[in-house]
Amino acid sequence: MRIISFIEKKDQADIIERILRHCGLLTETKERSPPEKPETVPFEPVYMPIDEFLANF
Repeated sequence: MRIISFIEKKDQADIIERILRHCGLLTETKERSPPEKPETVPFEPVYMPIDEFLANF
């Protein structure tokens, strides 16, 4: 294993893509939409005193 580059800035996506293509690790770039946000929270938080919580362990 050897270091071939240091990525120093967040806006260097084009450099990362060039490195991956050169190494044969990237064959195509696919755009995708962000994941959908859930409509509701899947559970309701429940308050439990710390002593009761720790007694269960």
